[in-house]
Amino acid sequence: MDSKPSTAALCWMNQRSLPSQRRALRHPAAEFELICAEGAVNARRINQEQKMKAAMSRTLRRRILGASLLTALLMCTGSVVGAVPVAKRVVHNSGISRSAIENLQRWVSSGHDAWCLNAQLVASAELRHLAPEFAGDQYDLAALPLETRSHAATRVVYTYHSLDGRTSYRITMRRYRWLQAIAGNASSIVWVPAKTEVISNE
Repeated sequence: MDSKPSTAALCWMNQRSLPSQRRALRHPAAEFELICAEGAVNARRINQEQKMKAAMSRTLRRRILGASLLTALLMCTGSVVGAVPVAKRVVHNSGISRSAIENLQRWVSSGHDAWCLNAQLVASAELRHLAPEFAGDQYDLAALPLETRSHAATRVVYTYHSLDGRTSYRITMRRYRWLQAIAGNASSIVWVPAKTEVISNE
């Protein structure tokens, strides 16, 4: 009798001896929850990245705007500074000696050139020497000073302006009390130009 197992028996034994090759199936609800969790994480990450990009964009725009405003301000400041004229001042102190002033006082006290007792007339005569434009007919147009300062018994300052407005002439007039001994009283003391200033705007 043949003891060799049958083919059917071998197939049945092989099927029992082999481990199960089947993959365990995942529950549909658990798989759906996992997908939702991954999606939420990705959404939060994308949202954070968008917020960071927006913040960086706002910062960049502010820096660009600040730089533009600063540049415009510097340009405007430079143009304003360039538009302001530079004033040039030349000061002349009177070179008249005391003896010359005393001789003038004696001359006026003897009845000559009474206009030397008027501070404005003396200042106008001094202005003719400083600026030829005030001579002749033009001098009559600007005869009155536009500004009077420090009007006192012994000191007065007149400021004249040229017709084009570019130059100003400031004349300081003095009445020296040491002339009273010659003049006799304070109102008879002559006015003398003590200082002149020429201020030009270029």
